[in-house]
Amino acid sequence: MNHNNSGIDTKNTQKLCRCPECGLHYEEKKYADQCEAWCKEHHSCNLDIISHVAENNMNNNQSPQQQSFTNKERWELRKQEKQKLKEIKQRNKWVRKVGFWGIAVFIIGSLGYSVVYLATRPEKPMPGTTFPILGREHIPVGTFHPDYNSNPPTSGSHYAKEAEWGVYQNELPDEQLIHNLEHGGIWISYKPDINPAIKAKLESIGNRYKESVIVTPRAKNDSMIALASWGRLEKLDTFDEAEIINFIDANKNKSPEPLAR
Repeated sequence: MNHNNSGIDTKNTQKLCRCPECGLHYEEKKYADQCEAWCKEHHSCNLDIISHVAENNMNNNQSPQQQSFTNKERWELRKQEKQKLKEIKQRNKWVRKVGFWGIAVFIIGSLGYSVVYLATRPEKPMPGTTFPILGREHIPVGTFHPDYNSNPPTSGSHYAKEAEWGVYQNELPDEQLIHNLEHGGIWISYKPDINPAIKAKLESIGNRYKESVIVTPRAKNDSMIALASWGRLEKLDTFDEAEIINFIDANKNKSPEPLAR
């Protein structure tokens, strides 16, 4: 055993470093500093840090002051330190448990709110004006029928054979195109004297929707452009591509026979 001139065992005079916040002892100062910083910020100990606690500091690493303690005092100090460590672990376990249930309650609450919000929020209004449905009776070509309730028509008696989807340079009978609306399609009609550049843009849109849109001139229109679907109509006096696309996407296949693609 190594002794200095005072007779103190120099092998066992290494001082332990104590965290002033929780009172735990460490053999290395860096762990005591980490423990102190964590305790100040979180008001609890970190399990990773306290894993470096000097378990045997009361036996082998006492400071000169600690070496003056009796065996009973050293035993009592070690007992208190172990009890402190046990309390810290239990408190951290409780904090983690509370945190887990807090997060779970937050997630469940958020999901519940989302469900209620989606179920109760008002639906976004559909573009266009709604017109009462006049029926969907098939009639022979040229047969008399009651007047329609919109211009162009959006429902009512119509021919048994629908038109092919696509872009047309000539007018088609209203009675035929109503059948296309019944199948979920969109009818874009325009006045024959429309600006050629605007006509070309309308035809371009029609070509994008080759199995759900028909584009035709129509002399009876009272607006430059008319967008018709089953039971809905929107009239435009200027070209608005975004509005036209919105009408198509919102109203396509909103019909008794949704066959458009």
